[in-house]
Amino acid sequence: MLQVTNLQFHYPESGFQLSLPSWMVPEGEQAALIGPSGSGKTTLLSLLAGILQPEAGEIELLGKPLHQMSETERRNLRISQCGLIFQSFELIPYLNVVQNIQLPYYLNPVLERSSDVEFRAYQLAEQLGLSSYLQNRVTSLSVGEQQRLAICRALITQPQVILADEPTASLDQTNAERVMDVLFEYSREQKAMLIMSTHDPALFTLFEHRLDFASLVSSPV
Repeated sequence: MLQVTNLQFHYPESGFQLSLPSWMVPEGEQAALIGPSGSGKTTLLSLLAGILQPEAGEIELLGKPLHQMSETERRNLRISQCGLIFQSFELIPYLNVVQNIQLPYYLNPVLERSSDVEFRAYQLAEQLGLSSYLQNRVTSLSVGEQQRLAICRALITQPQVILADEPTASLDQTNAERVMDVLFEYSREQKAMLIMSTHDPALFTLFEHRLDFASLVSSPV
């Protein structure tokens, strides 16, 4: 599960202050971070991923105390157990689509490449409507297609936690629904936790847990 207790964070030389006294998401369930752009949702996702460290408080993820772990330990946990979908896609332009999906296995020795990795890459591409672009360079894709590619890459490692920052923001309604179906199906079948930021009211009711940022920050980022 995820357990946050007395979390405090602020950016230097900024009036922004994130304060979260207590929040818990059970294993395998889905949670939405609700609030307008710039309200701190991305900051919290970065804290939950161990990219940022809190000034005070505790974050326990999958039984691991992120606030007590070294940078290397947090990075290895993030690589092996977390699927990150952030607004900067971080795709490699000189690689094709199927290579970008498998990128975590090329870069991270902590991941063991099994014989079915390429099969999973093709399967994810088909689920997200990219199967006809597998040999294309990412520079030939639209922004929405790049977003879906980034989601494939996040799921290829079969993570136990999915941290998604506005994953439908660049998509039309049809593809947004496709993405939500894939994320929820994966979460339920794999009993993986899904934590997703959004400012789309139409998505709020899909989630078992919701965290409204209106009461968590003292000023926008």
